[in-house]
Amino acid sequence: MHRKIVQHALGKDPAHIDSIVDRAIEGNHKFPWSFVNRALSGLDTAIWDLYGKIHQKPDKAIEVGKLIQDHGYYFFEEPCPYWELEWTAEVAKNLDMLVTGGEQDNDLAQWRRMIKMNAVDLIQPDILYLGGITRTLRAAKMAEQVGMKCILHSANVAMVSVFTLHVMGAIHNAGPFFELSIEPGGIAKQAAELYQPFLETKDGAVAIPDGPGWGVEFRQDWLSGADHQVSEA
Repeated sequence: MHRKIVQHALGKDPAHIDSIVDRAIEGNHKFPWSFVNRALSGLDTAIWDLYGKIHQKPDKAIEVGKLIQDHGYYFFEEPCPYWELEWTAEVAKNLDMLVTGGEQDNDLAQWRRMIKMNAVDLIQPDILYLGGITRTLRAAKMAEQVGMKCILHSANVAMVSVFTLHVMGAIHNAGPFFELSIEPGGIAKQAAELYQPFLETKDGAVAIPDGPGWGVEFRQDWLSGADHQVSEA
């Protein structure tokens, strides 16, 4: 509770219980449900004890979408909580710009529903969230069959970006962009110490490594200092 929940409640009006609960869930969407929900229930039940039920404030994704649409943005990424496909579909229906999503989704059945109901205009699967290349290609193929483009999610320059480059070069429905983190330091510095040759941008483009396999090699100095485990039959 103290590490994941209270930061979304401190300083907020406890009368707005719905928005506090939503922030706590959405702000922790990368963590398992039970881990977050058991902590959230402590806060939620305490607020209910004090105030009772409070009406939810309006979900504003369409309003925000029209604002950024008027300013010429190319697409609106994950405008609603990712599990609320009907909400996202409503946003997509009401905007003239592309609405995208999917980076959080790891269930292929959910991908089928998302694509079938046109919840998004362009899909953004993440190779590592989805379970690897094999399942990502399946999601991309589903989109291709209905004429939908795919721009994979790759939020850092570690190996996920290497994998993503190769997949983007292999699928028929790749979108016009490649997501590459350009923030200095942090994960970028760690990734540069992980493999070589390191991915670099030139004239706004990133070349697909052309060596065997993934086209990059783990740096020996990194491997020598890394913990490792061996599983045997």
